[in-house]
Amino acid sequence: MRNLAIGFLFTAAAFAADPELLRLAMPEARILSGIDVAKVKDTPFGRFALAQFSAAQDQQYDAFVKASGFDPRESLDEILLAKPDSSERRLVLARGRFDTARILEAAGAAGAGVATYQGVQVLVSPDSWLAFLSKSMVAMGDPASVRAVVERREKSAGPRAEIAARVNEVSKAYALWFVSAVPISELMQDLPGGGAGQALKGGVLRSVQEASGGLNFGDSVRLSADLTAASATDAANLATVLQFVAGAVGLAQADVAAQGSVVTLGLTLTEPQLEALWTKGK
Repeated sequence: MRNLAIGFLFTAAAFAADPELLRLAMPEARILSGIDVAKVKDTPFGRFALAQFSAAQDQQYDAFVKASGFDPRESLDEILLAKPDSSERRLVLARGRFDTARILEAAGAAGAGVATYQGVQVLVSPDSWLAFLSKSMVAMGDPASVRAVVERREKSAGPRAEIAARVNEVSKAYALWFVSAVPISELMQDLPGGGAGQALKGGVLRSVQEASGGLNFGDSVRLSADLTAASATDAANLATVLQFVAGAVGLAQADVAAQGSVVTLGLTLTEPQLEALWTKGK
């Protein structure tokens, strides 16, 4: 079950976010991100990441893929992650191709719990559920969040209108995108102390109320983000901090600008730089 969850989260969005996936996100969602899997995996970095993922798997995982016919590297098309806050609550919604009966049989044989909840077949463990909403859509997350999406699947309207509108905007612009209406400081608690990490956790970051942006992949990778601070003064201070952080981690070519209360960040990474960051972060 754990390896199956890792597979879904790994493969954790220019297309607009799938409206059906977005509709199923919890109404209180304030953090959303998504990925166009098919588009990203055909880029140089996508191929590198998939190779790293494949090399990390063991014989048990390979046996499950053969038995179930489900390989997240090939079977997934789109993923959307929704969270209400910085807690452990999360909901991963994925569109792809799922042979439900075969997957359930293979998972059960591997020792996973199999159940039915309100007519939906589910793989269960103490801290995670995976529900097969249809042959092309699944939901995975903490048990309470998955039960909730099953219960509201016929009448769900998704997150509030202003967040959904921002999701539609950024998901058209980026292959992998994110939208957060949660103060960034709440999401940075696990950053290491000292240097760049300490600068980001400083008081200036607490002024950031919203953020959105994404990445586009090719021979190089372009990261773009908009950070909305509490005031123009906070935005100017944040731009200074981001320039410092970029220099501290060797990314002096970052484009940072403050206009009113919004800071725009643009950063281009070469493929070797991105692969080095990936390897360093493992």
